[in-house]
Amino acid sequence: MSRTKPSTIRTSPAVTAPSASSSTHLSLGDRVYLKFGSFGTKVIHSVTAVALLLLVLFVDYLIVLFTAVNVLPNIAVLIQQGTGVTLDARIDAVIAGWLIPVLFIVAAVLVGEIVVMRRLWRFATGLIHRMGHSLFRLAGEEKQKVPFLGKASLKSRETKTAAA
Repeated sequence: MSRTKPSTIRTSPAVTAPSASSSTHLSLGDRVYLKFGSFGTKVIHSVTAVALLLLVLFVDYLIVLFTAVNVLPNIAVLIQQGTGVTLDARIDAVIAGWLIPVLFIVAAVLVGEIVVMRRLWRFATGLIHRMGHSLFRLAGEEKQKVPFLGKASLKSRETKTAAA
């Protein structure tokens, strides 16, 4: 990819290309945009967004797998030992003394997992949007919105000001 000098970058009237003396005050997103240009920055942003979302999905999978294989069976055994109910007891005693408490705890753990997974997803999408905003600030473009998240595409400030 070719390097582009800051003075040759086309920007909107509201955003000017930084001078050589102000290059120390550029954010990481600005430096990436100046180095790789618009297309390269969009590719970097998309690849990073996909990698981050795949990482979140993998962490969610590990949380669910660990809970299903380790936590829930151990909780069921703990409840069985605590209540003293065995399978040779009457069916109503097994249901009331073991099955209902286990189902309640499974439901509580399920709700907790859903909350954690949702927070992880929101954290990741928030990082993606902040990263897009940082990367495309010099181009005069609004916050980068990833198309596969169902958000609108990029709009430049020039289009927005021309319409107003």
